Amino acid sequence: MNSTKNIRIAVDIGGTFIKGGLLRDGAMIRFDKIPSFGSKGREAILRSLFALIDSLMDQSVEAICVSTAGEIDPKQGIILYASDNLRGWTGLCLKEVIESHYHIPAFIENDAYCHLLAEKKNYPDSSNITLLTLGTGVGGASIINGKLDRSKKTNWGYRIIVPNGRYLKGANEHGSAEAYLSLSSLCQLMTPFPSLNLENIFQLFINNNEEASCVMNEYGRYLNMLLDLIQDEVQPNYIIIGGGLSENREAIMKMINGRHANVRLTVFGNASGVIGAYFLPDIDETINIK
Repeated sequence: MNSTKNIRIAVDIGGTFIKGGLLRDGAMIRFDKIPSFGSKGREAILRSLFALIDSLMDQSVEAICVSTAGEIDPKQGIILYASDNLRGWTGLCLKEVIESHYHIPAFIENDAYCHLLAEKKNYPDSSNITLLTLGTGVGGASIINGKLDRSKKTNWGYRIIVPNGRYLKGANEHGSAEAYLSLSSLCQLMTPFPSLNLENIFQLFINNNEEASCVMNEYGRYLNMLLDLIQDEVQPNYIIIGGGLSENREAIMKMINGRHANVRLTVFGNASGVIGAYFLPDIDETINIK
């Protein structure tokens, strides 16, 4: 396919929101987001997904491109595994569901891969890049020696950072990064401090509030453990941090220690998963646009 001729709907499905856009030549024409109702089950998620797609649909749309949390078989468009952030998502052939509903081609891929695809465009000369998504869950993907790595070692959210630590369903072992860095884990850290909430903690942390600093320094300690693991194993030129929590840009960078001077925040922000999904029909395994 020639991407210069295509108008596509691209969506990014997370546990809290589904974000979507109508794009032409990779440029956003319209953008919107709605709650995903991820904890309410498959049918609720699909209703939200269809509602968003319907709001963006145009008669010239040639494909629907989907970035979604979970382990994906991109050729078949099947969700091989998804955590309870998207309840009932495991086992769904999302490609078939979308194509049956809209009668146009659908392309399905893991959300971290899509975020990485979008952000890679900002680092065209780098062959080793890792991306983390910090949000309802924790995702990750790496390009190593110019090629997308699909092995379990770069499924960074499920990598162990605290041996024999907290258990997260699906991670198979105790102490995974997602068990310490997800949105719910941050909320647990705030529990002893009733004055703190997600709306104020990041600004209070920037202003050196004692309670906020106590919480965020602990969260940052785990984040740096994961960054250390990534740096030691794959030596990326850049580690890019995206996802909903990365919108608090100053707070995120304040937590990162001096060893990680190669950390960058997402350029495309909330829209990176959508932008990356747009290019799914056009990419090869080296994350290059055909």
